[in-house]
Amino acid sequence: MDLILDININVMQLNARQVIGLIAFCSIESNGTVLPAGIISRHLKSSRSRRFFKSRINDDGMYFTLINDAISLAKKRQTSVYGSSVIPRHTGHNRSYSSSGRIPVAGCPSFLNGFDPETCSENDKRIMRKHCATIERLLVHLCRETNRKIVFPDESSPEDESKKVTPYDSLAEFLKEVQKIAGKGCSDIFSLNFVQLAGYLGFIPIKMLGVSTINNKTAGGYKFINMLYPNIDTETAQEYFKKSTQIIQKLFGSSMTFAFAENLLCELYRDRNGSNHKKDVTSFFPH
Repeated sequence: MDLILDININVMQLNARQVIGLIAFCSIESNGTVLPAGIISRHLKSSRSRRFFKSRINDDGMYFTLINDAISLAKKRQTSVYGSSVIPRHTGHNRSYSSSGRIPVAGCPSFLNGFDPETCSENDKRIMRKHCATIERLLVHLCRETNRKIVFPDESSPEDESKKVTPYDSLAEFLKEVQKIAGKGCSDIFSLNFVQLAGYLGFIPIKMLGVSTINNKTAGGYKFINMLYPNIDTETAQEYFKKSTQIIQKLFGSSMTFAFAENLLCELYRDRNGSNHKKDVTSFFPH
């Protein structure tokens, strides 16, 4: 799927904001890359359709364009949950164009709950287009500032290593900012998806891909720690996870990343509660 996204991005020759719009849709609006890759691929079948799609994303933005197409496809499938692809995923997404109380599109203003591009007024469509463009702009700015902060740290930062800003600290701050921009419905899981894609495509430092978090009750890592310490709050579980991983890193080196540790906790949880129907294979490479 990553290869499909690479090909699509290369063919369309997207600018930074359009790519951020794609990343935002994949993480904030959808439960993966399957749905947006399918939407984009449909528009690459002929030179005419490619020109039309390119014109749309130039005029309306990638984020808004993908939301429009996703809602149209969802209506054909007779579902209001436009953020979930046909192929089942381990993580669902409750973004909906219905006003029945589900999570609204793109963290949009409350009066636009139930946004449907096929039935809404031109004024509402204009407001939503502007809202999506603002999200793209804010995310580009966030990535730029985060990249600058990590790659070019403040020279006046304290000499004490324990007090310096680390990628882990930066990640926690980054996740909060993504969630603030995305609005209701964007938890750690989906904001982490944004980190993975943004890092993969070069918008934030690659070292942030090795960092992760379990500060959410739906996270497998939290559920495993909750088995050991029943009713533990997420903040305390996160602190246990952070300190434990740091101890393991002192033993095995930095290749034991937070992301690796979080994935192992998920596998342990699935094995422990009996929900794992396949054997998880873990490989360690020489340090």
